[in-house]
Amino acid sequence: MNLSDGEKLQLTGSEKDMADMIYRNPALISPGFRPLSREEHTKYGFIDVFGYDKDNILVVVECKRYSADFNSVDQLLRYVKKIKQLRGLDSVRGIIAAPKISPNALQMLHDNNCEFRSVSPPKYLEKYDKFQQKLNF
Repeated sequence: MNLSDGEKLQLTGSEKDMADMIYRNPALISPGFRPLSREEHTKYGFIDVFGYDKDNILVVVECKRYSADFNSVDQLLRYVKKIKQLRGLDSVRGIIAAPKISPNALQMLHDNNCEFRSVSPPKYLEKYDKFQQKLNF
């Protein structure tokens, strides 16, 4: 039996869309934030936005399109740890940018001296949200 579907899949947005928006509007993260790159490739994965804050401290921003959870925090913490090691830095700010975050993930973030910024996806993605179907298992 061969099952096929002729419809094309339309992705309604991604962390890349969020990263692009933050790159163009760095004040969404903090006043004086200076982004250097988007989708910075490391051997540990892609850092969504990479830059410096007003005090010249390196900042790693992990973007989430919907809600940040434990996995999001764990991913950010791994990036921050590796950047500190590779660059020999004592201080690197880790920030999750997402519309919302679970209470437990927020606690984990704060316990590790990282931050959360409530950032909504770009408005142009809203038109797709009403057509986006989610699988419920």
